[in-house]
Amino acid sequence: MAVFDTPQEAFGILRPVCVQLTKTQTVENVEHLQTQLLQAVSDTALQELQQYILFPLRFTLKTPGPKREHLVQSVVECLTFVLSSTCVKEQEFLQELFSELSTCLYSPNSQKPAAVSEELKLAVIQGLNTLMHSAYGDLMEGFYEPSILPRLGFAVSLLLGLARQEKSKQVKIAALKCLQVLLFQCDCQDHPRSLDELEQQQLGDLFAFLPGISTALTRVITGDFKQALIQVLELDVADVKIVEERSWNSDDLSASPKTPTTWQGNQVQRRYFRFFTDERVFLLLRQVCRLLGYYGNLYLLVDHFMELYHESVVYRKQATMILNELVTGAAGLEVEDLQEKHTKTSPEELREIVTSLLELYTSQENWYLVTCIETEEGEELMMKQSDLQAITSGVHTCQIISFPAFSKPSPTICSMNSNIWQICIQLEGISQFAYALGKDFHLLLMSALYPVLEKAGDQTLLISQVATCTMVDICVACNYDSLQDLINQNSDYLVNGISLNLRHLSLHPHTAKVLEVMLWNSDATLLPLVADVVQDVLATLDQFYDKRTASFVSVLHALLVALTQWFPETSYIGQPQDQSLKEEGSYLHQTSENNTTAEDIEQFVLDYLKEKDVAQGNVLDFDSDEEELSVPPMLEENDTLPDVEPPLPVHIQIAKDVMERCIHLLSDKNLKIRLKVLDVLVLRAFKALCTLGGKCDDFLWNCFCKDVLPKLAGSLVTQAPISARAGPVYSHTLAFKLKLAVLQGLGPLCERLDLGEGDLSKVADACLIYLSTKQPVKLQEAARSVFQHLMKVDPDSIWFLLNELYCPLQFIAPHPSLHLVQRRGFSGQQSLYSANVLYLLQELQSPPLCDGQALPPGRSTPHCQPEIGPAVPQQQR
Repeated sequence: MAVFDTPQEAFGILRPVCVQLTKTQTVENVEHLQTQLLQAVSDTALQELQQYILFPLRFTLKTPGPKREHLVQSVVECLTFVLSSTCVKEQEFLQELFSELSTCLYSPNSQKPAAVSEELKLAVIQGLNTLMHSAYGDLMEGFYEPSILPRLGFAVSLLLGLARQEKSKQVKIAALKCLQVLLFQCDCQDHPRSLDELEQQQLGDLFAFLPGISTALTRVITGDFKQALIQVLELDVADVKIVEERSWNSDDLSASPKTPTTWQGNQVQRRYFRFFTDERVFLLLRQVCRLLGYYGNLYLLVDHFMELYHESVVYRKQATMILNELVTGAAGLEVEDLQEKHTKTSPEELREIVTSLLELYTSQENWYLVTCIETEEGEELMMKQSDLQAITSGVHTCQIISFPAFSKPSPTICSMNSNIWQICIQLEGISQFAYALGKDFHLLLMSALYPVLEKAGDQTLLISQVATCTMVDICVACNYDSLQDLINQNSDYLVNGISLNLRHLSLHPHTAKVLEVMLWNSDATLLPLVADVVQDVLATLDQFYDKRTASFVSVLHALLVALTQWFPETSYIGQPQDQSLKEEGSYLHQTSENNTTAEDIEQFVLDYLKEKDVAQGNVLDFDSDEEELSVPPMLEENDTLPDVEPPLPVHIQIAKDVMERCIHLLSDKNLKIRLKVLDVLVLRAFKALCTLGGKCDDFLWNCFCKDVLPKLAGSLVTQAPISARAGPVYSHTLAFKLKLAVLQGLGPLCERLDLGEGDLSKVADACLIYLSTKQPVKLQEAARSVFQHLMKVDPDSIWFLLNELYCPLQFIAPHPSLHLVQRRGFSGQQSLYSANVLYLLQELQSPPLCDGQALPPGRSTPHCQPEIGPAVPQQQR
């Protein structure tokens, strides 16, 4: 169809259609008119014929009597199409169209918008939006004259009613956008020019209904609970993993020695909210809260949200987050300064508010919430109160439930997760308070540090991590170099608090955790202050051994670990594996470089014959010189033996007292306590034996050979089949750690004590089975280290024993008159022991004497036939 550009041609086409619509108002006639406008009329001609074309449409809307919604919707859509292609150039015509469109949504029987379809509402709103955009030039300024305000207020009321009451999200958004156009807040490109500041003030003076708009928009925001500030921050606390994560590992309590120079924030785990998933939404909400704290009345806001904190468990976590951000914003941190003349909150006022919030957060009922199910008396402290709060009744919604004093409801996973997040958000709040106050937080450190240390030792991993990060942020705010510096400089206050609270343990059941965290994050300078407290802990343990044993044993374990780190034993013979192997390799290398001479062989034979005679009892007496040397020198008369033994060093005395207590707890009926005590005793008991072996020599030799060695050897032999069949999880068990400690320390201990041939045979026989490639790799390495130490004591016996187990060579007699030597270990095939045995034989050998095989010094060289074998042990699974 041809497009008519001149008004005369277009009028000839449109006149019959408009006359027909004026006579008969039907949907078909309206659609026919819109089709002609779309296909046959240009925008220029349409502008000239604007009022003529709109007359039948307006006439249809103003016709009295009921009209079908579909007809009204078609008329409004056609009218919107005409307005989108033309401009309104007359003020009176603009006002009339505005009133006629607004009347489409008016209900004479009520003050609410008419009960019409969502499609019609959306079409009318779109028509109003298009009409305001079609106003020509400065025509909009006259639209806000005082005489027009009632008409404008009527439309604003309709739009606000739709925004508040309409269920359709699309209609709500369209109503709010149309309201933005009326308020000159539209950011589209085809909108008229923006007004200057003077014009905006003139229009603002005429806006008598501005308070009504603000109130209505506030109700829109708070009316939908998904959009309310206090409700949109509701967390999803249904994650089971939160309550499952435990912090039994002591390494979690020890942070890095150096702290960052700037505040990092301590959001350890991402929060999951119920009503949104995009992190940007949370960042914007946080910025809104900070702006409120910066520009609003801080006392009024804090009082309001503290009231919500007290009254509603449902809103408690959200109120806590908002309070934290309000304080950060009030300090002017990470807030955009929108007004140059704004008066900031004074440091004194901010410190007063932070003090009241700290008291709220760390109070007994808000700090010690139920986060796990424990059987100890202290963990059930909150369960015995008359009113139990922070217990949720559903997966997502929470209610306050009061229980009588004798009732002990079982907390659900949802309630414990909620309490975990509550404590974490409060810890983050303390971190933000320190960030806001800076150095002034020193004044509040005495009331904040002790509770934070309690939570740093909490069993729940998330709480422990957030508390540790809070300590780091406190270090940054108060200019401490590290956590160690923070604890050491405040240790006198902390130790005093621990000592006082131990006397009232029923009221302060978490006292032991504070001492545990201090031990993990301090150094030896803390020992003089802690020495008396340790005695108090031991005395309290004796008093509450059946109720608080588990927490006290954790403290004792931390104490022994700390003493080990603070006072390292430099002469300990159970040195690290790599250093020991280096020394052994150096020793064997030096031995192999010495050329065996005839004199060495002669001396070797003479010594052997002499030892054989002594063993058979053929020697009558020792030489007189040896007797003189064996007689100890006489003490002079002036020399006196000391009557009193010198006192032990403080750290040794503490370790001794702790070990004595732990020995008595080995028979406790609680499995968890027995395991903790074993962790303190068993692994370190053998290390203590190794240390004694390095100091006592002959004094320990008889006891070790008689009492300790048979049990160690029997235990190694009994446990060998278990470790050979075990899988990869076995390396995390206590049995594996104990076995590894014994194998790593047994070789140096035997070398130090210079055991005889019979005792060495017991050790070697017990360790032989661990040379099998079925054993875990670490146990194989530890077993090889035992034989490497035994080689230094009796290389001949070890060489003979290893060849009995696996002989890589077939020995050939050098002369026909000599008998052929047959070794049981020679089979011509590889075995489970061949790799490790061959490795040890290569360590034992001097430079090769015959095709890769050599014997220790002092032994004659047999003729041999080499057998190729692996050089590097491998584990067979």
